[in-house]
Amino acid sequence: MAGKATRKPRIRAPEEFEPRPDTLPTFPFDATDVPPARLTRFAYCAFGSNLNRLQMAFRCPRSEVLCAGVLHDFRLVFRNVADVEFSPGRSTPVGLYRVTRQCAEALDRYEGFPRKYERRFVLVTTDAGPLWCFVYVMREQHIDTPSPGYLATIRRGYQDFKLPLLTLREAHEHALRVKYGSRAVDSYSTPAPRIPRGVARG
Repeated sequence: MAGKATRKPRIRAPEEFEPRPDTLPTFPFDATDVPPARLTRFAYCAFGSNLNRLQMAFRCPRSEVLCAGVLHDFRLVFRNVADVEFSPGRSTPVGLYRVTRQCAEALDRYEGFPRKYERRFVLVTTDAGPLWCFVYVMREQHIDTPSPGYLATIRRGYQDFKLPLLTLREAHEHALRVKYGSRAVDSYSTPAPRIPRGVARG
């Protein structure tokens, strides 16, 4: 008996939504006023802790993993938590999920929408072709370092989606450099010296 065919996501371009260049002109397609039920027509684009599939399963039990992708001309940054910002020539690896209305409503709550984050549409490159997705981007533009636990959650998500860790490392180093200066990055990047056997560790 043949296996059940995988249902393809109904992902459409947001032509029906009016571009609104405002405080975030590099995200021209605004999804702020789109009701959660209509967001199910798009994939959800995760670039931070929601890459972690265990966390996403807890937050949105009905979500389905779609695939990994790349968000071109944007880079990952830390504002204590993860965010993306316009940066021509750069790219950010992402993970895509299919979500239900309940998932979208839960994501709104967890992301602090609309107070802390805004919703926007972005075009993500995948092996199956480009997909329009909705994403949460921060209103604040400061740079700050993530907590070790939060960073570990994202690192696990990168492993879940088999994404290159270099992007995550660069974003962390950038936050360290902004907050503490280049010496912190040098210390972070330099491996600890190997201690020979039989030598006390302190």
